[in-house]
Amino acid sequence: MFPRQDRHRTLWWAALAASTIPLLLGLLLSVLSSGGATVGVSFGFAGAVKCRGWWLQLELWPLQWLAGMPFLVVGPAFALWARTRSRVPGWTAVTILLLAGLAKPLLAAYDMATWGEGCAAMWEPFVPQTLGWDLYLLVPAGLIYLTVRRRRALGRRGRVATGTALAVVLLLTIGGDHRRHEIVAAAPEECRTGHIRLPRPEDLARVEAIARMPVRDREHAYLCMMRGHDYFPEKPQLEDVDDGELLWRGRRMCTRMDPQGRPTRAAVDEWRHLGGGARFEDALAYLCPDVALRQARAAAERSRRLEREYQKEHARDEASCRRSIRRAPRAVRQKTALLTTGEGGGYYISDGSSPNDPFSQAIDDGLIASSGSTAAVMTGVENDDICITVRAYRKAPPLDLKGWDRVQEVGIDSPHGTTRLYMPMDAPPKLPALTAAGPGPYRVRVHVRNRDAADLLNGPLETHLVQVFPGTSKRPVLHKNTEHRN
Repeated sequence: MFPRQDRHRTLWWAALAASTIPLLLGLLLSVLSSGGATVGVSFGFAGAVKCRGWWLQLELWPLQWLAGMPFLVVGPAFALWARTRSRVPGWTAVTILLLAGLAKPLLAAYDMATWGEGCAAMWEPFVPQTLGWDLYLLVPAGLIYLTVRRRRALGRRGRVATGTALAVVLLLTIGGDHRRHEIVAAAPEECRTGHIRLPRPEDLARVEAIARMPVRDREHAYLCMMRGHDYFPEKPQLEDVDDGELLWRGRRMCTRMDPQGRPTRAAVDEWRHLGGGARFEDALAYLCPDVALRQARAAAERSRRLEREYQKEHARDEASCRRSIRRAPRAVRQKTALLTTGEGGGYYISDGSSPNDPFSQAIDDGLIASSGSTAAVMTGVENDDICITVRAYRKAPPLDLKGWDRVQEVGIDSPHGTTRLYMPMDAPPKLPALTAAGPGPYRVRVHVRNRDAADLLNGPLETHLVQVFPGTSKRPVLHKNTEHRN
């Protein structure tokens, strides 16, 4: 015969091995069933209200984890027993496994015995799998019991310690959700169109406001979104799925996160299969605001970090921009600025009175074109920063080609004498007026460099120098072009 300690250790090892079987079989079935069709479950809300056992087991959802992962109880209990040889870990593990294993079967039996076929229809799809795994918890519980049953009954201190441990476990399990009483129904007429605003993940203030809403209001908003009543009242969705099932599935999704706080791939796939009128992130904010708050705070921190990095880079580019252009003493007005181009790039030099837009002609030319009182200039980048220096003269400045890739000028009119530089679809930048001699005809000379390399990662800053001075000619003149652009 084996010594008693050896027999107990063998039984503990057997209990630990048995506790890993549900996880291993679940992984195996998941691999074998991947790509296959998933059987849907349909419920009726009217019958569901009566099934108190069904709603109670939803409240005890943390215990449901143990059906697939009983080793979370057996492993720590085994480790404590191996270190202390105390009976308390064994009795505690047996009690928890019995509670987790018998809770749903007993609640299902109560519902079916009390309410009959209506509740039986709700429990039936879960009998062969869920309830079967719950009852399997009795196997490791029985093996652990064999390690403690041969001992004498617990003393007074042992009973107190065991009772305290069990009380803590039960309080942690069901205490956090004790305010929930009955499920909330979401009828189409109760979901007002436009009443529910979908929060963006980075909208921290909105997510915080949702977290402060009463639980019932948050659940109501979640159900409205899932069924599409809020945005598609004429085409309700998921009509064959009960409200309780939707809430249970949503809360289950909230627990399936990776270490970075993002939903796992399996959770997203299951959510997509469920369907409905809500994105996972939107429903998350209403159903599990604590998870959504962590994500929103992380997103806000990322946004702040990116903004700091952008501001730092912007300040560095501004300094580089100012250093790259020498001041011209003869200019009446001049200023250097770092500007951001819009979609398509380019900018205008105009007083806003020209009926024609020369933008397409500037594209054909490759740099600049004019029509009436407007000149359009093409940039090498779009939605990116460029360095621009503007200078206003009362007479033509000397031609300076050194250091520039392309220099070209055109003629424009300035009927009001208020010609400025404008960015398309954006507010005018804070640059001075360029018509130093008042109303009349002017020449616009544009110098550019780095347009060929501005799109490269960490490439040089695209730089423009715009000189405006009086001149009657409307003839375009190309002074220099060493660019490789078409």
